[in-house]
Amino acid sequence: MAFGFPAHHEAEVQFSDRHDFFQALEEVLYSEGVTVKDRTRDAVFGKFGISLCSWGERIEIVIGLETAQIRSRCSCPVQCIDWGKNRRNVERIVEGLQARQV
Repeated sequence: MAFGFPAHHEAEVQFSDRHDFFQALEEVLYSEGVTVKDRTRDAVFGKFGISLCSWGERIEIVIGLETAQIRSRCSCPVQCIDWGKNRRNVERIVEGLQARQV
């Protein structure tokens, strides 16, 4: 359970091929129900919708040459407790990428 303003969780993943990583990332985000809001050459921004546990979460994935930083944070800027929702979001994305052997 994270505490902060807004509550958040992040993780870093490594990959060997940037093109394969982007392709796998698109598949994972779609399968996890993330709405992609914007894409750049080095980042993907999306969101999880409102649920019983939260007002939704913003997903930010910043992609470097061999690593990507995956961050989930609460959409509501004054939400300071996330009950583990952001951690679960990040873990679901990381596990999806690992399953695709990226």
